[in-house]
This record gives sequence, C-alpha cells and structure tokens, in this order.
Amino acid sequence: MPWNLQVKGLEGKTMNFVMDKEQTDCTVDDVKRLIEARTGIPPNEQRLLFEAKQLVDGKKLCEYSIRDNSTIFLVMRLPGGAKRPSPPVQRKVNPSVPRSKRECMIMFTNDDNVKMPCGHTISPDALIDHSWNEICVNRKTQVQCCLCSKNWDPDIIRRYGGATDKEIAILQECMSANYCQKDPKISECPSCYTICERQNESNQCVMCRICTKKKGKSYHFCWECKREWIGSVTNSVCGNANCNPRELLEKLKNCPMKKMDYFEGVYVPSFRACPCCGCPIEHAGECKHMQCRICSKEFCFVCLRIRVGGSWPCGIYRDPCHPAPRQTTIPRRN
Repeated sequence: MPWNLQVKGLEGKTMNFVMDKEQTDCTVDDVKRLIEARTGIPPNEQRLLFEAKQLVDGKKLCEYSIRDNSTIFLVMRLPGGAKRPSPPVQRKVNPSVPRSKRECMIMFTNDDNVKMPCGHTISPDALIDHSWNEICVNRKTQVQCCLCSKNWDPDIIRRYGGATDKEIAILQECMSANYCQKDPKISECPSCYTICERQNESNQCVMCRICTKKKGKSYHFCWECKREWIGSVTNSVCGNANCNPRELLEKLKNCPMKKMDYFEGVYVPSFRACPCCGCPIEHAGECKHMQCRICSKEFCFVCLRIRVGGSWPCGIYRDPCHPAPRQTTIPRRN
C-alpha cells in the first residue's frame, strides 16, 4: 500500500514522495535514488537525518521507526522552529505499559501515572508536555528523564504517553531540525537556504549546486560569514567586510554604546553578532526585535533572547528587558 515520506532541507521547502514499496522493505538507498531522480543530487552528495540519527546506506527505514508522513532532513554535501496540535480528550496509553501509584515526578499527582523504562513515574499528559518543551521549546535533540537523564525515544513517548501520530511526527521533525542547527558542520546556503555540509572541511569557499543551476553560473559562498563569496575562489578568506573572526571580535569589543528607543536609560552595544549563526548586525534604530538576514532567526537586540513558538521571552517591542553584555565569542548555530 503506497505511503508518504516528507523530505525537508532543499531550498527551504518540503518534498513529498509517495513510496510504492512496503514500509518494511524501503531502504535508505531507495530514498536517495528518489531524491536524485527529482533533484539531480547524486546519492554520494546526500546526507539524510531523522531525529538525531544519520540514516546509513543499506539500512531499512523501519529500523529508524520511520512511518507514513514522517519527515527526514536532507543535508547536501557541497564540493570545495511548530505549531502544537490539540491533544486528544483522553490519551490512549498502550495497555502493556506498567502503571504506578507513586507521584508523578512533574505534577506530583497520583492519578493514572505510568512507570517509565528507567523506573521513574510520570503521568501521560506530563510526559507529552515535558517532551514538547524539551524538543520544540528548548530545542534539544533528545527527551530525557528529569531525574536520571535516561533517554526516552519517540516510540517510548508514543507508548507511555499516548501521543498521537501527529504529535510524534512534529516531535521527530523538530528533533531533526535541532540536530541540524546544533551540528557545527551543517549550515544553510545563504541564497536558497538548502541545508548542506562541506565535503572538505578545510574549504572556506564552497559552491552551492542548486544556486549554480538556477543562476546559470557558479555560485560560491563563504562558510564563515554565510555571504556570497567575494574575490577569487582560490583565496583562503573571502573579501566580505567583518568576515575575519578577529576583526569581528574586535568590533564587538570596541563598538560604541547606543541608547535604545522606547526605553529610559537603556544602553546596549550598537553592534551585535546574531545569537544563532554569528552574522554581524548593527542596530539602526527603533524596535529591539529583529530578524537575521542569514539564518532568518528572530531575536531581541537588547537581551539576545530568541523568539520561540511565535512569542518573545522578553515581551513586546516596548517592554523593558535586561541588556545582555558585550559578546566575547562569535556564536555558531546554537
């Protein structure tokens, strides 16, 4: 029976593949061949991720608990944030799951609690809420027990928490996205936003296959500053201003302070590095909230906290917040 597989990471879009093989028979190689047929990207330039795992050639998809409508991430090997669904009225926990009369480790209630594989007790609703906060809010790649740090994979969350297929699909997609963001070897093309990695980590200048094909000429960008490469592609550093890490750190250290609009007596450095990707940003005026032009993440220029789930931890544009100190290091995709 045909089933659907989502592949994300190419030009910031999601591709849907209708799989004709049975789920138990589909392999990683099958997926790579389908991607090649649609995009022209050869299998040896593809890296596929699901949750926090890299999919290994020759393995079957079912070995990674990949099901109908699962989302995997495509990372291109270059040469030289979800809206939470409404929970069900009553969660259907797997009947084989052991129950416990002890208090829930989070809610401290004794109603309908389950005994997790690590031996600790939690309620199904608390398990789902904890999983959601860890993955979709705190941007972690694994859900862990609050008491012993034992990892709970999505199958455990499904069985013990009664999570719906939609909830699990969103958690798995967020886990993959978080892994891509935290891996310093993975980045995005600044032009088409395709997720990628370098074939040779010593190359500062890399060529995006997608942009090169679309533009009809070679498109190279700098792996350090995430801007189009300036100068000869054989140079060891690009010609963009503030690309040199030492120069950027010097500017972060010595830039003048400026008074923020809407706030009384609040002064911050006039020059910051994006807290997610390190892109240099200068504040021109007015609102404290801004969006990085490279990684598209939204953050507060005053406190440097990132917008999560559509809300600002520091409040709206005119709400006061505590200024973050001068940055002494350049953030790298945290």
